[in-house]
Amino acid sequence: MIPAEDIGGLIWSNIDGAKLDELLSGCKICGSEPIDYPNTDGVLIYIKDKKGDMAVLEIGEDPDEENSFYMRIAKLPERRH
Repeated sequence: MIPAEDIGGLIWSNIDGAKLDELLSGCKICGSEPIDYPNTDGVLIYIKDKKGDMAVLEIGEDPDEENSFYMRIAKLPERRH
């Protein structure tokens, strides 16, 4: 959904895992895709909030922590909707 070259241009914010339910409540999941297919180590989940704003949630393997993962989110620019 997002060209790979555009991912680096997004402004990402880390997410506290305990707040994931609060973040997603009321949102619509519009799509998803694996990261680095076929050697997938994470997923991008495209969400639309109650106001209609789009964001991408990234959940992936944390390379610094064994058996751990990270979560971060970025708002999508208007042109992506």
